[in-house]
Amino acid sequence: MEQEKKTAGMPCPPCKSAPFSRAVKPAAQENAVQEAAAPLGAPGQYGGSAVGRTEKTPGFTGVDAAFACGFLAVGWLFWELQLWSGWRWFGNAGTGTALFTALFAGAVLAYVYLAKLRPPRESWFWLAVLLCLGLGYALPYGGGLLGAVHYGALLFTAEYWTLSATGRLLKSGKTSNWLPLDVLNALFVLPWGNFMRLPAAFVFGLKGLGRRVRAARSEPGERSRGKRLLGVLGGVALALLCLCFVLPLLMAADDGFASLLSGFVGRLAAWFSGWRDSWTEFVVKVFFALPTALYLYGLVYGAVRGRRACVYDKKEVCAVQRGLRFAPRSTVLTALFVLCAVYLLFISMQAKYLFGAFWGALPEGFSYSEYARQGFFELCRVAAINIVILLAANVMSRAQAAENCMLRVCNTALSALTLLLLATAAAKMALYIAAYGLTVKRVLASVFLVWMACVFVCVILRQFRTVALVRVAVFLGAVLFALGSFWGCSKNATYLEQYVPDADQVSRVEVSLDYPVEYKGDSVRVARQAQKEILSHAEIYRENKTDDSTQIIFYYYLKNGKTLSRTYEITEENEKLSEVLFGEENKADHFMEYLFGTDSDKISKFNTGTLTLDESSENYKDCDFDADTAKKLYQAICEDAADQKLQKYNLTNALKDPEETGEYSSASLSLDYYHASADWKNVYDRLDDYYTNMGESVETSRPYGGSAYVSFGKDCTNIINTLIECGVIDDVSEIHFLSSGEKTSQR
Repeated sequence: MEQEKKTAGMPCPPCKSAPFSRAVKPAAQENAVQEAAAPLGAPGQYGGSAVGRTEKTPGFTGVDAAFACGFLAVGWLFWELQLWSGWRWFGNAGTGTALFTALFAGAVLAYVYLAKLRPPRESWFWLAVLLCLGLGYALPYGGGLLGAVHYGALLFTAEYWTLSATGRLLKSGKTSNWLPLDVLNALFVLPWGNFMRLPAAFVFGLKGLGRRVRAARSEPGERSRGKRLLGVLGGVALALLCLCFVLPLLMAADDGFASLLSGFVGRLAAWFSGWRDSWTEFVVKVFFALPTALYLYGLVYGAVRGRRACVYDKKEVCAVQRGLRFAPRSTVLTALFVLCAVYLLFISMQAKYLFGAFWGALPEGFSYSEYARQGFFELCRVAAINIVILLAANVMSRAQAAENCMLRVCNTALSALTLLLLATAAAKMALYIAAYGLTVKRVLASVFLVWMACVFVCVILRQFRTVALVRVAVFLGAVLFALGSFWGCSKNATYLEQYVPDADQVSRVEVSLDYPVEYKGDSVRVARQAQKEILSHAEIYRENKTDDSTQIIFYYYLKNGKTLSRTYEITEENEKLSEVLFGEENKADHFMEYLFGTDSDKISKFNTGTLTLDESSENYKDCDFDADTAKKLYQAICEDAADQKLQKYNLTNALKDPEETGEYSSASLSLDYYHASADWKNVYDRLDDYYTNMGESVETSRPYGGSAYVSFGKDCTNIINTLIECGVIDDVSEIHFLSSGEKTSQR
């Protein structure tokens, strides 16, 4: 009791509640007591910056007023560059985001230096992370989950860096285990606590400007200048009045002058009309831009001037930390022992299955993708939960790790077992990547594994020596995420995703080159072979990509109901790829689906049709025929397609020079038909299944039928003989087939 009386009213001693910590050295204790006696953010805590003027509300300076005006533009550009203008490429991500990131960083640094502050060294690290995240958007970007997480991280980093650049991080201006309080400061306390400082600073600037004007006007020489200015303005008004009488006479005297003046007046009227029409749009933009400017200026002003930056009392925070130490030593140790025992039992029972990935052994009945995904995310969740468990155990234990040898042993054991589980998950991922290559998701998953492994290694090291665990974890996580996100943007920019689904996972594939071709069953391997051929030339295609590159799209329909697509830009001829894809397009069944849609052999009825001859010449003519003739011509079309005579007049190989593939024909057939099945679709409507599954609305064509347009040449004997037999033409001489020289000129 006597000891409590002696310590009453003394500063809070250095807090020992930092997770996984060892005992503090005496010298560090003395420094900590001195630090505890000063308010958070006191002067001298970082780089000599004048941050300690927080006892009274900071006023404004001319710099504050100038940046208040500047941040009105910053708030506007936040939306203009990212959403309202054409800078964006996909969603809100694009060049505009990269430009705004650089603009915001420059504005904050200018404010800091003009306020005579010096950014701490750590702030340059966070600036590098911010620029890496922001400038990654200058690449063509695909968005999705990575885009949402990336953009959220960019916004958070910008606010956290602002605090770091002004030295307002709570523990000596550095990242520390007080990170949650720093985050609250950056996101809520400073921007909302100073939300209305922008108009206040703006009014201060106007008042200062008014004082200067009045002071200048009070000087004797300035009075005469004011009178001269009023005289000039009066002369301008008198001249405008005279012009109202003179200009109509001049316009009547000379047509050229009248035309010139009318054009000027017309442009002026159009400008006023456009401004009036855009007034509503302007009001809506202001509705978004103004709160953004208030928020950003509140954050930066509060960080620079220290207003609302010290709402936390260090002694109270330390008292809260000590209050969390309520768990008895036996309770904490028992819980950790039980967890370690369960993990050991799990690892011993699943050893063969878990560790097979280390030597590349694939369990029976598993594909690479199934083995990699089976339990992978569960193991990652277990590792993340273990971080929380270790944090809670060390914060809430009455006996801290520095004073509890058994707690340090449990920390080490649980961390080691978690590292073993992470190593298993990493080996699975490595096996998967070795089989199917890298994708954005696989890289991000690998980055997360590396980060968690480093955290647990630091936890183990902290049991034996001093390690700034929070700083290391935050810095490493920031670097890994920034590099991973930048790599993800870069991969999206090349449109060369390397994921090729397993054949046993695929229900069907649509490959769109000249037209969508469907691959089912055993033919799925042909589509996968084509995709792998593209990926083997990825670097060449990436380096030589132009606006004229040939686009190939793979639409995968997986057996689990999911869909995915891969888009590639082919920049040069590829014989192997051409042989695979164009060969499939020329197959009779695929070609007939191209002409007549799905289940082309089940067409129930034909309408009238038309034979068109010499379409591009003066001898152009149409010959109509009835439904019976159309049905017979349909059979002839099937026979010529089966003989590979018809395809060259209707298809060109997009992977080769068009001059070298395909044949020009001056004769064609148009057939209208109906299908017996309500499920009939043409080859393009068939892709609606993909977009519908992606949640997009699509417009379908008229049901149960369509129109086919078929070009043919002189070697399509079945079609020509049918036309003669049905009396559509009397002789083949009525069709003028082009010679090779005429074909070239037609192209």
